[in-house]
Parts: sequence; structure tokens; C-alpha cells
Amino acid sequence: MALESIISNDQNTYDVIIVGGGPAALSCSIYLKKSGLKVAFIEKNIPGGKLLSLTKINNLIGYENISGADLAISYFNHTNKLGVEFIYDEVLRIAKKNQYYIFYTSSKTNYFSKYVVIATGVKNASLGIPGEKDYVNKGVSYCVTCDKSLIRNKTVILVGDYEEAVELSLLAKKVYFLSTYSNNLNPKIKVINSTIVAIIGNNDHVTSVILDNGEEIVIDHVFINQGGKPELSFAYELNLEIKDGIITTDPNSKVSSISEIYAIGDVSKSENRQVSTAISDGALAAMDIVAKIVKK
Repeated sequence: MALESIISNDQNTYDVIIVGGGPAALSCSIYLKKSGLKVAFIEKNIPGGKLLSLTKINNLIGYENISGADLAISYFNHTNKLGVEFIYDEVLRIAKKNQYYIFYTSSKTNYFSKYVVIATGVKNASLGIPGEKDYVNKGVSYCVTCDKSLIRNKTVILVGDYEEAVELSLLAKKVYFLSTYSNNLNPKIKVINSTIVAIIGNNDHVTSVILDNGEEIVIDHVFINQGGKPELSFAYELNLEIKDGIITTDPNSKVSSISEIYAIGDVSKSENRQVSTAISDGALAAMDIVAKIVKK
């Protein structure tokens, strides 16, 4: 069949609705829209997702140095120019009735689609200690791969795993690694069996941390990587296959255990969680949806 809208002209009914507004969602919406489909994404916050918490991105092809906020604006403007609909709302529940999925929202407006893409991301697991929120993007980071370029020849402290400590040691002057790990042979890594109870700074940037034994350590950067889990309560009625809080998907198409539902970005299983991989997920899902529609 021709790639034109497969549904009625009802203003709240779409071929595809994407839940979320990060780079995976925006990438997916662009591919779908350029294929002639009626698509919208529903996001309860400002579009951009985790991009909004990144001060500097310099490992994305085409951008030598750009802030996450500026990149989010660029992505959103692209979708807007194509005519992708942005619905500022919160999805509370998704249920299937006949051939459509119904999206129940906090505004009491219902939306309908034949395909669903879940791209709600993962909320970073924080330490919940004094100073942490105050210094996000001012020396507190939740992604080693994203922000390691900021710590060349600096002293850092890590709440994470040993592999990340080694990764940081390639650039940092010294890495304090909070762990009971006993097999460290790296001279740039100091293992400390302790926990951080407070993060101290000078308003502009982190300057030190306080440990539970009362010791204060002067550092330049704090990395907190304790993982995190998606908030999927709105999707439980769909009976998706979920393992360890992550939606199970085919890695080549991002389709879930239900053929009309896809999961992309951090909400799906991935060995590497980067802007580039999120964009790829969005493209994979969109192309698979388009292929299914063409075959009908």
C-alpha cells in the first residue's frame, strides 16, 4: 500500500504515538514523519530528555562542542519543521481496544494510535545527599562516557564499578573509587571502603566530598553511576516482557514482545547508553514500523 496515513482524520488519532521526548523519540518521529505517517510524541516535560542535563557534548559526529540544551533545541526544531506534533501531557495509562491503543493522560484527553513507541528513558539513581542536586553539571555527573573528557589531569571520585574507574584513570590524574574491591593494581586508582555523605562546592563547582568516616577529600569531579530503572507504570496493562525493569526488545528492530509496540533508548536493553545509540534506536524502530505498514 502507499505510505500515507493509515487511520481516520480524527485529530486525536495517529498512526504512531511516541511516549517520551528525548533523542530516541525525536529521531524516531523524524523517520516516521518523512515516510508520510501521522505521528506525535507525548512528553510531560520540555523535549530533550537527558540531553537537558548535559553541559557539554563533544563525541557526537557533526558537533565538536555543544551543550545538551542546544542540541535538544536543534532536534526539536527539526521535528517541528517537519510537522511532527508535540503533545505536552503525561501518559497515565495505555490500553488496547479493538485495533487501537488508547493513551489516557493527565489532561483527561485521550489519544489513539495503531503503533506505540515507548521512549521514556531512565531516571538516574541518585545518592540523595546534601549538595548533589546543587552541583549537577557543576562537577556532578551520572555518565562516565559522556563526561570523562572534562576530567583530564584532574582528581575525581567514582561511585560505580571498577571498569569505569579504569576508564576514568586513562584521563584523570587520580581516581578515588568507593568500593570494597580488593584486586586493584592501577596506581592512579585509590580504593576507599566508604560512602559519600555530602558534596561541597563554591557555588560554581564541586570542590570536595565528605565521607561517612568524617574525612574530607578535595576533588574536581564526582561521578555517580548506580544505574536506574524506567518508570513504566503507565504500560503495565500492556503485559510487555520486562526484565530487570527494562523492556525486552529485538535489538535489530526494537520491537517488543508485542508486534505493535516498540521500546527505544534507555528504556530498552543496551550495552551503551549514548545519544548516538538512542538516535539509532529511533531509526531502527521507525523503519520497522514503516516496513510493516508497507506489507499490509
